[in-house]
Amino acid sequence: MRKFEQRARKRIEEGLNHFIPVVREIAARGATEADTRAVVRDMLQDILGYDKFREVTGEFMTRGHYADFGLRVEDAVRCFVEVKAIGSTLREKDVFQVLAYAASEGVEWAILTDGDTWHCYHLIPGSADLVFSVSLTDAETDVAEKVERFYLLSKESLWQGLLAATWEEQRALAPASLTAALLSKAVLQEMRREIRRSSDRLFDLQRIEEAIRRGVIKPSVLEDLPQPVAVTPRRRKAAGVTPRTKGGLGAGCFAYMGDPDDPSTWKLPYRKADGTPDEAHLRAAVAALSPGGHRGRRVEIPPEASPHVKARLQAAYQELGYTEDQTPPGLRD
Repeated sequence: MRKFEQRARKRIEEGLNHFIPVVREIAARGATEADTRAVVRDMLQDILGYDKFREVTGEFMTRGHYADFGLRVEDAVRCFVEVKAIGSTLREKDVFQVLAYAASEGVEWAILTDGDTWHCYHLIPGSADLVFSVSLTDAETDVAEKVERFYLLSKESLWQGLLAATWEEQRALAPASLTAALLSKAVLQEMRREIRRSSDRLFDLQRIEEAIRRGVIKPSVLEDLPQPVAVTPRRRKAAGVTPRTKGGLGAGCFAYMGDPDDPSTWKLPYRKADGTPDEAHLRAAVAALSPGGHRGRRVEIPPEASPHVKARLQAAYQELGYTEDQTPPGLRD
């Protein structure tokens, strides 16, 4: 470990020891957002290493309240900081207000904090993905782990590109990424060879993929994936496989699929054939889920499927540029 990293970690540990009782005190007296902001500014310097006069800027507060602070590294703003009053419930939508400005400024990171809990987000247009959270006063997390988490938010980490590297590693090993790799053509082909060696049966890639989707992968992970086609139309034709569609749409275009192999169980179309959201069908799907139904007809789906269906519809609205608050209330129940 290099000397500047050792110094930074020592500074962070000492800073945590100093600010933990401070945070507990302001929480006990119910400090306002302005009071919390003042404490956070000191923490940004004493724990994370940013000069609070030169590298912690409040200029963005005057531009339609995009963020409370911007953190500068080598004269460029690398991260926005949004502060809420101590004890507040920190919600993802609290960082949405910085997204548009972050895209124009090339800022990829945001911190949402109430002084005690710190959420780190990676920003891309239209989305804020939580990378990790850390709390000063959490008694179940040991000091060494807290130091490593806060080091990722430090000036030294942003300068090194360590936070970006950590995010890339986390994304590469995320369930959705691993699942996509598992369902890739190369892996499916190797599986087919192994299955043939062990059973002397040769299956087409489509059938192997569908078996994996049905029996191996959790539905919650599949929700984050597109419905990929394991073989091309030409290969399907050669193998005698007929593409399964309903009204010209594949299974992934429907918010509910009772059985991926049976188009008669597919309900609530909400995407076009190319996979992009279809706003008219989205509205109809939301209406069909409501008590009054769509044109008086309410769709029947299993109750346990409802949260997953609503999540798919809400994600599609956000792809069209709607914020969470702008999506139909029925999807947020």
